[in-house]
Amino acid sequence: MLRMLADTYPEGNKVPANAYRAKKMIRPVSMKFKKFHACTNYCILYRGKYENLQSCPHYGASQNKRNAGCCADVDDEGPKSWQKKKKTAKQIPVLEDEEEEGYVQRKSPALSVWYLPAIDRLRALFGNLEDAKLMSWHASAERIKGDSKLRHPTDGKQWKSFNAKFTKEFGDEARNVRIALSTDGMNPFGDLSSSHSTWPVILTIYNLPPYLCQKRRYILLTILISGPKQPGNDIDVFLEPLMEDMKMLWEDGVKMMDASVKKEFTLKSIIFVTITDYPGLFALSGQVKGKSSYVVCIDEFGKKKKSKEDGTTAKKKRKRDQMEEKQPPVTPVPFKKQSCFFKPELHPTLAAQSRKVDLPGTCYNLTTDEKRAVCLWLRAVKVPTGFSSNIKSLVSMKDLTLTSFNAHDCHIMLTVFLPIVIRAIGPEYVKMVITRLGYFFNWITQKVIDEAELPGMKQFIVETICQLEMCFPLSFFDIMPHLMMHMVDQI
Repeated sequence: MLRMLADTYPEGNKVPANAYRAKKMIRPVSMKFKKFHACTNYCILYRGKYENLQSCPHYGASQNKRNAGCCADVDDEGPKSWQKKKKTAKQIPVLEDEEEEGYVQRKSPALSVWYLPAIDRLRALFGNLEDAKLMSWHASAERIKGDSKLRHPTDGKQWKSFNAKFTKEFGDEARNVRIALSTDGMNPFGDLSSSHSTWPVILTIYNLPPYLCQKRRYILLTILISGPKQPGNDIDVFLEPLMEDMKMLWEDGVKMMDASVKKEFTLKSIIFVTITDYPGLFALSGQVKGKSSYVVCIDEFGKKKKSKEDGTTAKKKRKRDQMEEKQPPVTPVPFKKQSCFFKPELHPTLAAQSRKVDLPGTCYNLTTDEKRAVCLWLRAVKVPTGFSSNIKSLVSMKDLTLTSFNAHDCHIMLTVFLPIVIRAIGPEYVKMVITRLGYFFNWITQKVIDEAELPGMKQFIVETICQLEMCFPLSFFDIMPHLMMHMVDQI
């Protein structure tokens, strides 16, 4: 296509002859990226002092794959005298590329990570006149301030307390960048049954107006960790290049040109907050999965029992437990006692004919007619384009279930549709507590929040959780419902 374009221009034009020469022409002004090879055990990146190694110094794993198109040596994984050398397949000869001089066929890395330097992206933003003005929008006169309304992270207590603590080092310069780091696993091949997990690391700039923070233009993809396995707690190895740049931005800063004032200044930046799901939080914070609680109340868990002088753990039974052991079990129902959590009419009974334990339906169970009514109502819902997924496609009338939800659909269902559809089903107190829950999530996702309402909403969600405990079984209350207790504090 480039050759056809060159033919349409006058003779002697300098249109590149091919894509390689076009890339070579714009390379000096383009934003570069770095590709690092990594150990398959997620222990090192082949950079810095490990740059010239061909195998992992800890586990001996080869840096390169072994396949038909690879020129990897036989002894890449180190000498193994106890193994007999097998006959290797004929290696493919190294060929030079026709377009690029000096190019030779490289070995295929076993694991790679791509790093797009954040400093180059920030320099490009400050080099644009309009973007440079937006980078200090949070401190400009255009933003509404001082009315006790939360519209932007600048109005939050975390932003204010940080500026008060580091006023001279960071807070006095409005152009210094506050960044949110977010990461999660994804399947780039679109096959839900595949276990492939690629982890992108994305930076969001909080200096911008709220309506621009999540726009594609201002979201910075900095790291892309290739699969097929997730990095887990070893994600710190892949974050090393980013952390080195952020350390430099925080301690010394980087000289940049502000296109809005045509002057050079020293830019500093911090990672202001992290945005992850719970598996991502465990990976970034280093917590043991399933063994600890939310990071705010982590001190309440993991306490060890006191040991005796001989090293054994003291095991002391409560007086109530000792009394229960003396009581004979309730027969013929396989329960130790009639729990106080069950009402008399809800306690398990023994069926007369089948001699099986019968559990009566609870308040949150729906009958077949109620399920059909809910599904029919949802199938008739029509939403604007982009509001949510097509609700009709999520409803299965055959099984009377809802499937293939994503996170946004769950949010829309809880805050918009669920409080409406439950009006014709269930007891009144169950409908009330679900409606309260939907109201709370609708309130915390508003664009403008009144700061004076925060203490009242904290009490509101505490009462709502207590009411949920009256309606739903204890197995429902894992760490996820507990997070609602801390949502108001994080605003």
